[in-house]
Amino acid sequence: MAVIRRKSRLTAENNNNVNIINTAKSLLNYASKKKINTDPLDLEALASHLEIKIEKIKFQNDISGMFFKKNNAYIIQINSLHHPRRQRFTLAHELAHFCLHKHLNTKFEDIIFFRGGNQSIEETQANNFASDLIMPEEKFKQAVSQGENSIEQLSDLFEVSSLAVRVRAKQLGFTGHGL
Repeated sequence: MAVIRRKSRLTAENNNNVNIINTAKSLLNYASKKKINTDPLDLEALASHLEIKIEKIKFQNDISGMFFKKNNAYIIQINSLHHPRRQRFTLAHELAHFCLHKHLNTKFEDIIFFRGGNQSIEETQANNFASDLIMPEEKFKQAVSQGENSIEQLSDLFEVSSLAVRVRAKQLGFTGHGL
């Protein structure tokens, strides 16, 4: 008798239902259920729980990170020369590739996020996922409404670069230097 199996997909069990983790919100819910700190999200603990190895590598400055599979293990490499807040966004971006694109069986080499207009759909999706993951819309809007409305305050709150905050603010419809 032949057995047909589906490709393995990242799932989270929820009251006997299986939910595919393919959104930032579902990954945050997964982290919360696994008792991983989500305020701010502990990306390294999340990657470890997902059995993804993180390597910090001294890349050329324009390479932010990479995601690939080697010997049946998923690996994320982060440029150790970049600022820790940039590394944080890179890690979120590479986790997005894991959730969204691992079925493509390709190596993702990511060069300086948010710069240049010729990004593939996969890179745009990973950037948006990463922003949603580490700067969730509800939390971002709540912080602004409670007076944390400068780029610096939000950058500190979410532990990301000021550029990442500016891009997220624009995505959510905020304008101006003080949001």
